[in-house]
Amino acid sequence: MNFEHEEMAEIVQDVNQSPNIKWSWEFADGREQWLGLGCFATLYFRSGTARQARDKAHIVVDCIDRFNAMIGNKFVTGKHPDSSRPHPFSGKRLPQDWHAYTENYHDGSLTNINYGFTSEKAITDSPEFALSSKVRLANNTEDYNNLRFDFTLTWWRSQQVAFGRFLRETARQLGAEQGYMGLGFARPLDLGASADIEGLEYQLAQHFYGLDIEQPFWNGFENSKTRGLPLGGMRPLVWAGLVGGPWLQKLGGADALVNALRHDAHPAIRTEVLNPDQVWIEVGDEPQIHPVTEPVPADLAFVAKVMRPARGEELSLSGMARWDDDDDMVFTPTESRRWLKRFDDDSDWPTPEIRQPPQTPEAPSRTATLSALPGEPCPKDGLWFAPHLGMKEVNMRQGDPMPSMDEAGRSGSVIWYWKAPS
Repeated sequence: MNFEHEEMAEIVQDVNQSPNIKWSWEFADGREQWLGLGCFATLYFRSGTARQARDKAHIVVDCIDRFNAMIGNKFVTGKHPDSSRPHPFSGKRLPQDWHAYTENYHDGSLTNINYGFTSEKAITDSPEFALSSKVRLANNTEDYNNLRFDFTLTWWRSQQVAFGRFLRETARQLGAEQGYMGLGFARPLDLGASADIEGLEYQLAQHFYGLDIEQPFWNGFENSKTRGLPLGGMRPLVWAGLVGGPWLQKLGGADALVNALRHDAHPAIRTEVLNPDQVWIEVGDEPQIHPVTEPVPADLAFVAKVMRPARGEELSLSGMARWDDDDDMVFTPTESRRWLKRFDDDSDWPTPEIRQPPQTPEAPSRTATLSALPGEPCPKDGLWFAPHLGMKEVNMRQGDPMPSMDEAGRSGSVIWYWKAPS
């Protein structure tokens, strides 16, 4: 889908007003299709042995019921793993016991099982809520499986604590090595609908730094043998994500990554070590779309710089074959590489004319801003705050010991800064 300048300007304005938005298109044959943006969370994990792979498929099955319950039982359509045809979620044409079906499933030489569920009746429409997954049930330590959740930003705001706990628990159980969470196109269950999305996705990516390109089927995980390691590396985070396995080792391990991300100039960056091989990262309080008319988001640029040794430079951002006369503008390999570098200091994405250098938030300075460490006598009456304790605030009297002597900061060493009189 290509758009005239005026049409794209209206779409960009829509996204600026609400990153959770859908657009309707009518086709000559009378079909109507709804495509739009939403929140997603995707985990990438390896199969291991055939038994381990089937156990991980059972974990995915558990996620189906748990996620559907969290969203208020909104799944109405599911795809049958054998035929990929859509059926009512509660109908008799889908397996009645997904665990039994998973344990006995075999599709010949491929031995892949695909799960797909959506809140929409039409699987060609972008969903408000969806779960999709592909698991290889044979011995495979090279390629990645995936598990993706789609949901609205409004829902996430009301369920962020419960969903965050659920997502990180699932990542630990699956042994996920990569994870991404942010704003992007809500991908329909119908794979062919990607062809309708890719042109619009490429055009919108030139207007928003925070729009992620997340399509597990095409992001390179099928081509590990030609790219050395699965996925060939990671892509920059747009809000939150998981680093594990070989990618964490490229960054020096969990302790080294957590320490590298501790910086007084970037108090919004939070880290959580899920286990020695997994680190969860969040940047800011919630996903943001970050229009290119504003400076490059400094926190995301800082995280991208720290994680650059683990970045994949050859990730596939589009995969649908195009007709010879198809004039859709989509991500080419060259444009994909430019997009992957968009948070870097030397990037020219989307254009050199638009590009502005990353802006670093002013860091609290021990000389310019009154500060104190936990246990030190408070140097001045008033309200004090600690960036690495989630901007926690306390009222203090001069001479009293500063708090949090035994409290570890979520994203770095605890330092208290004076804010204002009491």
